[in-house]
Amino acid sequence: MKDNAISLENKQNRLTCRQRVLAALNHQAVDRVPVDLGGTHCSGAHVSVITQLRKALGLAKMDERVKVTDIYQAVGDKIHVVWMDGSDLSSQNSLFCSPDGYKELYLPYAKKVNDWIHANTKWKTIKHCCGGCEPLIDGFIDAGYDVLNPVQCSAAGMDPQHLVNKFGDRIVFWGGGVDTQQTLPFGTPDEVAGQVRERVRIFSQKNGFIFNPIHNIQCGTPVENVLAMLRALDRKV
Repeated sequence: MKDNAISLENKQNRLTCRQRVLAALNHQAVDRVPVDLGGTHCSGAHVSVITQLRKALGLAKMDERVKVTDIYQAVGDKIHVVWMDGSDLSSQNSLFCSPDGYKELYLPYAKKVNDWIHANTKWKTIKHCCGGCEPLIDGFIDAGYDVLNPVQCSAAGMDPQHLVNKFGDRIVFWGGGVDTQQTLPFGTPDEVAGQVRERVRIFSQKNGFIFNPIHNIQCGTPVENVLAMLRALDRKV
């Protein structure tokens, strides 16, 4: 009876998926790391991967086709996060825009919009920037962005521990969970699981972390690796 009582208490204290995301957005502790697969334009998966995943989990008939559509949530106060800017300002190894250029050309406009959102709504705002954008992150924060995505840790200057140490208490990292250039498509399931656990450990140090793979899961990614990723996140599959 005592064990059953403890189990019931744990279930009652468990956060919902939405509560975990909201807690991470506010740099609050969570019971387990929140996970995003498909909530943004660059955290989804190729339709072939979804098809194989549904088959592996017994969720679809063998001949059932999968349709991928954009989902827009624009329902007033039910919105929690707004995708503000998807401009890539950096590449794998360099910048398209210098920090001074960003502050002159982009920051004033972004700050004006972000300030209005924060003054008039409860929404959080996302800045998307692939590549080695570390020199620009201070500018993103000064512009008022709450969240950085997709946190491309394989790019120059984007070491996870460095990012957390320097920016982790000032911006939420939405991404960085596993490398979709090498580890997820070409690694073993054990390598995938190991990287996922390591990234969760590092990015969760200051509570502002929402897991998703670094950009979309690519065509040809082994379903065994996707399942290993989910199991490493303590999701039942």
